[in-house]
This record gives sequence, structure tokens and C-alpha cells, in this order.
Amino acid sequence: MWTPPLPFTPELKTQLEDSGIKLDQKSIEFFALFCGGHRGIFIAAMHWVKSMQNGEGWEFDRTVELVRCSYGNGDWTTGTEILAFVRQSRAVRINGRFNALEQIPREFAELLCKGATSIAKADVRRELTINGFVLPKHDRGIEGEFQKLDWNNAHMTYQVANPLLASYYRFVLAKECGLEVQLEPSNPQHCADLLLRALPYAFFAEVVCFSLSRKLLPHEVQYNQCFQAIWKKLNYRALEFHSSCTGEGKPDCAVQIEKETFVLEGVMHVRGQGQINQHLQRFNNMVNYKNAKHQGLYIIGNDSDKMLKTLKNTKAGKVQLIGLVPNIAHTAYTVHVKSEGIEGINTCNVDCDLVARRLVLKDDGKPELHSVQSLKSINLSPKAETSPLHLLCTALFCQPAKTEMVWVRELKEENGEYKLVGNALPTEPVPKNIGFLKEVIKEKAQLQPPAHTLTVYHLTEGTWEEEKKMSAALRPSTEETPYGYLVP
Repeated sequence: MWTPPLPFTPELKTQLEDSGIKLDQKSIEFFALFCGGHRGIFIAAMHWVKSMQNGEGWEFDRTVELVRCSYGNGDWTTGTEILAFVRQSRAVRINGRFNALEQIPREFAELLCKGATSIAKADVRRELTINGFVLPKHDRGIEGEFQKLDWNNAHMTYQVANPLLASYYRFVLAKECGLEVQLEPSNPQHCADLLLRALPYAFFAEVVCFSLSRKLLPHEVQYNQCFQAIWKKLNYRALEFHSSCTGEGKPDCAVQIEKETFVLEGVMHVRGQGQINQHLQRFNNMVNYKNAKHQGLYIIGNDSDKMLKTLKNTKAGKVQLIGLVPNIAHTAYTVHVKSEGIEGINTCNVDCDLVARRLVLKDDGKPELHSVQSLKSINLSPKAETSPLHLLCTALFCQPAKTEMVWVRELKEENGEYKLVGNALPTEPVPKNIGFLKEVIKEKAQLQPPAHTLTVYHLTEGTWEEEKKMSAALRPSTEETPYGYLVP
């Protein structure tokens, strides 16, 4: 599998400037990670930037402020905000015959809720992968752009193709198809375990309000509020301490699970060892801290090496130390855990894929992560519920399904850009190839020029691409995303 990196290099900065987009280096890195490293999504995001800048250059803090403001509450149906722009990429919203939500295979909804897993049926693996819903999970330990994969291996782990696709389909399937997620009856065993239930949901927009600290991270209170809010959404009983009498203390985060209390305190790494030690003292001196069965201090920073050094040099006793190192776009976290009774420091990477995890610490420093959620219910069409992913290869690559319809609409060229005009026309039965489609267009649109002189285009990631081969098989289209044709 080829996973080419999206380089946020000075050359890319220059290329963007030549296109009228002015971003500093950190802003480019932010967008690259925000878009999951996907070129098509990145280009869609750059269209939004260009529409907003009007020649103005953005530094990183300004970029974060404007993206956060545009992101709003994560409503993917808004028309002019950044989510509307990235939604135009087929890497976020799958087109073709799964454009209708009710036709989406149930297996994808299950993987979307459960997280990365194997897909037993070969035809299911094929169709979900070809249509862009999932990809084999990349081995983080392998360097380079290429990874050897056995596509026939039924035990291979697959994951949702990118974080924004996961966010989009969790939103629209919940809104339109009643998707519900359920948590497994698995109580957290320690503070880091509880935190791993929340981190996959602690995406950029959940953590960032509108301002950043001097180390270009959200403020400590923003993380505290984020974690408390997520635990509540996951139906954990999050406690709030509104006032504190002398000696009681006001923990940043607290959760009551049955008869056990989890108390966590947060501190920014940049505040130094002195402040870290002061926060640890609260677990010895204050009632609301020291009476909790599970105690944890999470330290937030942006340098893993410095974080590891701090954890190694900090004596915390029974207080679990948790180092959180988010990437610049808060689409993934590196987590370091130092726990009493465990040899060494456990380290893991957590993607913000909206899948709560259980964390099992190990003496070898390589913890295990297990999903603790799954699909509860969803209202899909009977066809999708039974998952008819039995279409033969010829049906996938050589001809459209008989029940599908192809739509066409005239294109006009203005100043080097193509625009759809008139009304879309349905073609049924579906033509076998582009050559036959041209004949149908000539007949339905009552055109004078010979059919072979027409030029047919298909919209791909916001760009009209010419269908050059007359023998090319048709791709499914809709009235909203039709084929376009130019009359000579």
C-alpha cells in the first residue's frame, strides 16, 4: 500500500503563495494534519482558505482562530464554512452508488463505531476499500511510503480511511439514519484508562475554544472542560466541584463509577517542574484528592522527548502520571503513562477517530488498546442491512448495477472554468459506455452535432475531468453530481 506523505515544506509554502494562499509554515502543517494527510482534502481546505483570505496572510494563531470559528459545532450541513468545503472531496463524502446514505453497507457503520477491525468477507473488504470507506491499517513502525499488504488476508485490520470521513459519517448517519453507539460494560481500571475513553473524541474543535496559550496549545482549562464534557456524553457520572472549603480542594476532573472515584488534575508542561510538584501535593494535602481511589495527573505538552524526561524524573508515588502530546491539529495524541507497580513508561498513539478505548498497561512499555464501543442501531435500507456486497468484479468495473441511473447536464466554459447549466437529464436504461452515453445525450437533448463530437466530463474532487475513452464504463451519478457534457 502506498501512503505518500503530504510534505509541509518551504516549497509547498511557495506553491501556495503562487496560488494566492498565504500561510506560515505552522499553519500549513496544521492543515496537513487536520486533513489527515490527504491531498484531496487538503486542496479542498485550501479553497476555503483562499475564499477567506482576500490577500491577507495568516499566522498560526490566526489560522486556528478562524478554522475554529468556521468549524462551529461540527455541523456538516452548513453551506459556506470549512466543513462544507472539505465535504466536496470524495475522500470525505463517498460518491457513486453509495452517495445515498441509506445504501451505505452496514459493515461500514459497524467499523465506524467499533474502530479498526478485520473484515471477514472478501467481497465486503473489496467494496468498502474500492469505494474509499476503509483502508488497511498502516503499521506505524514501518518507515517509508510503501507497506507490503496481502489483500486476501482475512485477518488484516482495516480502519476508516481518514478522521474527517469518520467525523462526517458519524454526524450524518446519526442525523439521517438514527445511528446510535453503545459502550461495552467495561469499567476503567485506572485514570489513564478513563482518559483513553475520552481522548479519541478530543478532536481539535472539542479542545480549542478560540485562543491558544503561549506554547501554541489550548489552555489547561480547555482540556479539563473537554474531558468532562466527553465523559458526560459517554454517560459517565462526571463530578463538578464549584467551591472549595479550606483543605478540600477543587479537582480539575472527577468521575464517579459505581463506588469508585477517579480524580485527575491537569497541568501544562511549560509551567515547569515546580508547578508539576505543586499539583502533585494536592493529592497528599486535600480531601477531595487524597480520598479518591484512582488518582492521576495529566501533563500537556508538545514535545515527546521532553515529556518522557519529565515523567522519568518526577516522583509521584501512587499518583499516575499521564503525558499528553497532541499533534499540532489535535487529530492524534501520543500518550505516555508512568504508573506505580509498572516497569518503565508505557507509550501509545491514539487517533481522534471517535472510538473510546480501554488501556491495558504492560511491563514492556507497549500497552494494549481495545475498543469499548460498538454500533447499537441504525436505520438503513433493507438492501444495505443485508449487505449485498456480492456484486461480481464485472459489475464493479465493467458495467453499472441495473438499478442505478446516470444523470447528465450541459456544461458551459467561462473564463477557463466549467459551470453546469440547464436541467439534469436521466438516462435509463444505463448506457454500456461513454460512446453510448453520447448517443443518448444527443437524442435526449435534441442536439444537432454528431454524438462523437460531444465531450463528456466527470466531477472528481471539485475538478471536471474529461472521459477520454469511448469504451470507458460509466460511473454512477446523481442529479446533484451528474456527468457534464460540452457541445462543440
